Amino acid sequence: MNQGRNENRDLPPQPTGPKPEQASPCDVSGDRPAGPAGLPISKNTDDTYDQPTAPLTLEEVSGDKVQQRETVLDSTPKAERGFDFQPPPGYDILEMIGRGGMGVVYRVRQHKPSRIVALKVLLDGAHASEESRKRFIQEAESASALKHPGIVPIFELGEHEGKCFFTMEHVEGLPLHRYIRTVNPTLKARLQLFIQICEIVTFAHIHGLIHRDLKPQNILIEANGNPRLLDFGLARNLMRSRVSPRCPA
Repeated sequence: MNQGRNENRDLPPQPTGPKPEQASPCDVSGDRPAGPAGLPISKNTDDTYDQPTAPLTLEEVSGDKVQQRETVLDSTPKAERGFDFQPPPGYDILEMIGRGGMGVVYRVRQHKPSRIVALKVLLDGAHASEESRKRFIQEAESASALKHPGIVPIFELGEHEGKCFFTMEHVEGLPLHRYIRTVNPTLKARLQLFIQICEIVTFAHIHGLIHRDLKPQNILIEANGNPRLLDFGLARNLMRSRVSPRCPA
């Protein structure tokens, strides 16, 4: 009994003031510091915090503010980023604007007619598997079969130096998830956007084409707020059961 009393004497004095409030298990902010207007500041992996930024207006989407806010520092030499690709005659590469698991997309200048277009080339070129070539060709043929203002049109499908490529309209816009984050549209505007996307998908379904890869990255939102659907690489065409693995020369 005396031993237990001596142990209690060695304990540090306990605070006598009111107990601090316990964080609710539903409180997603936790102990993060608050920014302006009480907004929680997101924590980075290096224990630093990002200050919340105000949403952009619709007019700023195509302006410098989006570019400044979305800038990613990249010190990789141009040749290592895919600029070693030699475009087919009649096209000049301006810059690489995207790279995925199947292809690289460039912003290019077409000579005739004179215009800026996007050119997508199959990554593995002549060494691509038959399945990869089929998917690549299917993407171009599926999109070209649909004539709708919400679907990015395909201009040309061909092969150059053993590499399949196709050109399409170059769309100035933001992927859906970045658009929502930067513009922060109202609930009404979001619902209208959702209806527009559903109308585009319904149009494709009516014409026997199932996209099968709908995600924010494959929906671009233009500065006027209109959505554009792209990337039909996984689409299933119910009207056609077989796709040739050869690109037109």
